[in-house]
Amino acid sequence: MGLSQILGVLVWPISAIVLAAIILWAVWKARAAILRGLGLHEVAARNPYLGGLFGLALVLAPVWLILLYYAVVSFFVITGAGLPQAGGMARLWHFLTVAAVVLTLALLVAAPLMLARAWIAERRTAAEEAARAAAERAARAERFRTAVVQLGAMKTETHRRFKPVYQRLAGGRIRRDAQGAPVVETDAQGRVIGEWVVWDEVSPNIEQRIGALFALERIAQASEEDHIPVMETICAYIRENAAAEELPEPADAESRCRPPRPDIQMALRILGRRPEARIAHEAAQQPPYRLDLTGAELPMADLARTRLGPVKL
Repeated sequence: MGLSQILGVLVWPISAIVLAAIILWAVWKARAAILRGLGLHEVAARNPYLGGLFGLALVLAPVWLILLYYAVVSFFVITGAGLPQAGGMARLWHFLTVAAVVLTLALLVAAPLMLARAWIAERRTAAEEAARAAAERAARAERFRTAVVQLGAMKTETHRRFKPVYQRLAGGRIRRDAQGAPVVETDAQGRVIGEWVVWDEVSPNIEQRIGALFALERIAQASEEDHIPVMETICAYIRENAAAEELPEPADAESRCRPPRPDIQMALRILGRRPEARIAHEAAQQPPYRLDLTGAELPMADLARTRLGPVKL
């Protein structure tokens, strides 16, 4: 088989390769429109190279079939013609042609397999990322719920006090000594007569509530999505626990200017040390988000180095 015959056999595969290259170049230039038309724009957005590969594979499928057909035909034509009877150069060209056709066949067969492997890997990666994101959201939601429950933590303290029996006058009034102190009843041994009174007092668990506030702050720092809900929760906590109507009427100016409880002060500090990125996220909302501390009574609150920003008071 001479060189002219070999070139005659290879003219169609070479033409098909050139045509495929031209189509490949044109499709690459218009890849965005093609991917949108094929519905692969989401894949392309997540993985641009893989999305482009999928789009090109679908568009070039007919070209791939043409190449595969001519490669198979060329292989059988060349191998069926037998070895050339001429010198070694003709035989060398013959073997090189066979090797080129075999390599072309291998590449054409391997291309779909590589594409399928890439698609499977991409789907597996996407599924793992989706599962990981769902697990993270569920974990954040559980931490959020736990922290909110702990914001209402209460503690019960048991108190014990001795209540003596006082001597009383004929009119029922308590007898008092020369200094005005009440006189207690005593038994024959001189021991004070009375009873121990035990009662339980329920009060906010300040330590646990501060821990819950720290947990909420970590959630807001880790997730931009949860930042504003966390800020809303902390603001609501301040409003409910430092509301003006719930404060007792003070008897003097000193009691009127009591500082807030430690948990309220910590909540204010958390609001005041929000990162710049989170403040920008608040401003980007429509309408811009503002901290809502309406109705909160915060006399003598320590706001040093605290930047609350736009706030409703």
